[in-house]
Amino acid sequence: MLFINSNSLPIAKLRFQNVFGSGVDYKLHIINDNSDNIDLISLSISNLIRLGIVDVSYSNSFSDKSHYSKFDNHPLLLEFQAELHSEEVKSQLDILRDSFKFVPDQAIMVKGTISLTPLGKNFIKVCL
Repeated sequence: MLFINSNSLPIAKLRFQNVFGSGVDYKLHIINDNSDNIDLISLSISNLIRLGIVDVSYSNSFSDKSHYSKFDNHPLLLEFQAELHSEEVKSQLDILRDSFKFVPDQAIMVKGTISLTPLGKNFIKVCL
């Protein structure tokens, strides 16, 4: 169980953005460096948010950035960064820039927090 030792944990989302900071969120609610179940975990976290068990904020983050080191080298992030910097993709993106308002220049991990709500704390007490 993730929340046994702490009521708040680091979380991230994968975002494509351009040099102006405009972007599109690609993968939400990444909590570990395992990319095999990323969509299933994201769906589960979205459901926990809907039920009021957890809150997720990408406006807040831990001041100790070492909490996010697993996201800095996340396999999914590295894969997309490599693709965006490949010559083939760069040339295709250059062609698209003339026609579209948003064309991504980079893939980044936006860091945030996932925290138990009061209901979530009581839910854990009841279940454990």
